[in-house]
Order: sequence, then structure tokens, then C-alpha cells
Amino acid sequence: MIDDHTAVEFKSGTVHPGDAAGLLALSEEIKLKNLWIVSTEPVPRQLPKGIEVLPWRDYLQRVKGSV
Repeated sequence: MIDDHTAVEFKSGTVHPGDAAGLLALSEEIKLKNLWIVSTEPVPRQLPKGIEVLPWRDYLQRVKGSV
């Protein structure tokens, strides 16, 4: 987790919906605003239940903007 409202998981390669199981389990325990999977995929996209798949460069921009 980055903070009390954002959880991030890092994956290499293509992200599949089943890859979100850990984030979904965590979100059942803790109320989270952002669920992100950072990957080497070239384009951001949404998975079910609000999970965002972010290219690593997009992730760095978001983190940089929040500091």
C-alpha cells in the first residue's frame, strides 16, 4: 500500500483479471479508493471492480504528482 487509500501491485507482462485477486482481497479488509496494477503494458485500462492497470510510466507520473 502507498497510503491509507491506495494499494499497488506490480506485474511484468500482460495483466489478466485473475491477477487482481490480491488487491480485491485487500479491498475487502480495508476501504481503499485506488486499486492499481502497474505493468509493462503500453496503455492504461480498467479491470472489473475499479482496478486500474497502469503502464509503469503513467504510475510514475501519478506518484510524482502526489509528492
